[in-house]
Amino acid sequence: MSGEIPSEIGNLSKLKAFGAANSSFSGQLPSELGVLTNLINLDLENNAVTGTIPTEVGQMDSVVKINLGKNNLIGSIPTELGNLESIEWINLGENPLVCRMPFMSFLFVFIHAINFVQEQIIFQALYHRS
Repeated sequence: MSGEIPSEIGNLSKLKAFGAANSSFSGQLPSELGVLTNLINLDLENNAVTGTIPTEVGQMDSVVKINLGKNNLIGSIPTELGNLESIEWINLGENPLVCRMPFMSFLFVFIHAINFVQEQIIFQALYHRS
């Protein structure tokens, strides 16, 4: 698979998993990902995705795993990710992201590993809710 992720992905309301790691996706993440409230697994690791993480990702009520590592995502990690009540695993590693403190405060309760390298956040948040 290659090219941009189309905004029409939001029409796939029953989609449970979107696994496209090591593909050739490029462009920005569509905000329409937020309407995928049945999505459990979002795996876009090791693509060429650019831009910011849309705040709408925080609306994916059922998501358990998000893997956006090894892309070219920039900007702040949206605080809306703190709304993901079902989340168990997030990987945002190897992206030049900035983390706002309210999001960090939420994660510190659950986080296993976080590294700051050269003023960029190399982020691997592996945590479980109890």
